Amino acid sequence: MLGQVWVYIVDVNDNAPRFPEDRIVHQLSEASQVGSAFVVPPAVDPDSRRNGVARYELQPADGPFRLNVRHNALADTDADLRVVLAKRLDREANDRYQVFRYVSANSYCKLCCL
Repeated sequence: MLGQVWVYIVDVNDNAPRFPEDRIVHQLSEASQVGSAFVVPPAVDPDSRRNGVARYELQPADGPFRLNVRHNALADTDADLRVVLAKRLDREANDRYQVFRYVSANSYCKLCCL
């Protein structure tokens, strides 16, 4: 008599999320309208959704940009990330901004320059 044994492998959080590019450069005109947005690539985490990317942030939070995140409920790792202009730009007051994308997945985190 033969019996079957099924073994299910349970994912553990053993991978840190990472961005495909450490640095992204975008040029915006100071005439850009508030609400203008550009897409940035999401982080990649080979862990399952339960142990994968938990949240995204943009730092500094009080700058002229905010991050819109739309998660894809059908995919494990896909998200649509858009950096949105939240305040008018004035080149004479500030000719560049350094913004950081932050991603976390439970115990792992990653900070990258946008």
